[in-house]
Amino acid sequence: MAVLGVGAAGLFAFRYLYPHAVEGTAVVRSTLALSVNGPGTLDAINKIVVSSRSQGRLTEITVDRNDTITAGQILARIESYDLRHQLAAAQASEQAAIRAIEVAKASRTRADATLVNARTNYERQAALIDKGFTSQQNFDAAEATLRQAAADLAHDDQVIEQTRSQAQSAAANVGVVQAQIDDTIVRAPFPGIVVSRDRNIGDTLTIGASILQLVDPATIVLTARFDESTMQSMKPGQPVCISFASQPGKNLSGHVLRLGRIVDTETREFTLDVKLDTLPENWALGQRGLASITVATLAQVPTLPKSFLVRRHGRVGVWVVEGGRAYWRTVEPGAAGVDRVEIRQGLAPGEITLVPDGVYRFMKVQVRGAPT
Repeated sequence: MAVLGVGAAGLFAFRYLYPHAVEGTAVVRSTLALSVNGPGTLDAINKIVVSSRSQGRLTEITVDRNDTITAGQILARIESYDLRHQLAAAQASEQAAIRAIEVAKASRTRADATLVNARTNYERQAALIDKGFTSQQNFDAAEATLRQAAADLAHDDQVIEQTRSQAQSAAANVGVVQAQIDDTIVRAPFPGIVVSRDRNIGDTLTIGASILQLVDPATIVLTARFDESTMQSMKPGQPVCISFASQPGKNLSGHVLRLGRIVDTETREFTLDVKLDTLPENWALGQRGLASITVATLAQVPTLPKSFLVRRHGRVGVWVVEGGRAYWRTVEPGAAGVDRVEIRQGLAPGEITLVPDGVYRFMKVQVRGAPT
């Protein structure tokens, strides 16, 4: 019994007579930034699924996930042997059409010279027949020759136009085949980072098949959701504090980029995009985050860190120091900022409050840290 009594006395002394070091802070008047919190996920304004525009076997992929690329950089190649043979045939047809134009032009030159001679002979026969120095037969033959020369010249003009059309058609066919060959070389439409590689060398691709996914990191935003009741307090340019589950305790800064114009009919929420000043060290599209948007400020109001508030028996309060001991006191919290909360009733500026972990009533405390 004596031992039990000594133990009980020691426990009592430890709990109530010896001071325990506890982190504390004083209630201070400060400017409180009011914020609205909303969950969100990382997304990008400029993101694209790079797909195949040609059907065939994938022969080369020049990039992999997390590679940084530049605009126009070659990302992949698709087999193009058949197309290159078609291109050679189309080019040969184009050259043949060009040569046919030259042949037709030479024939027209001869026809033009023949027409000049036929017209001269006809005019001479016409002058002679008026004087009776030639026969009607000679005049008729000269007239027929003139008409034939004119018809031959007109025919050669038509041949030239036809061969030109054939050359244009052949050139267009070359362009079509060349474009098909160009489609077998997949290039980056904008600078960015490869976030997904969906195919391997040797895969047979159909038109539209996904090869990889590309994101421009400069356009990454946090798309956050908020209740529609907060919409009127939101506007582009407002400062935002962002936290991620992957980086607990570390906040990033940003600003509201734009507001969505659609409210979900079931959740009554709308979305807005937040532009981050810096990205998380390790980021991924779809990564969860929390956006805290400053919508107003209160000047010189009593505040405490949020972590000092606790709930007991359905009431909100704090542990305060009175006479060197800890006492529970109910308070009325007001507006909340990112880290601090307004205290409307229950505490006066300058009073010392304690971190609630491990604190109990009447515990003798030694406040650790500057009470500010």
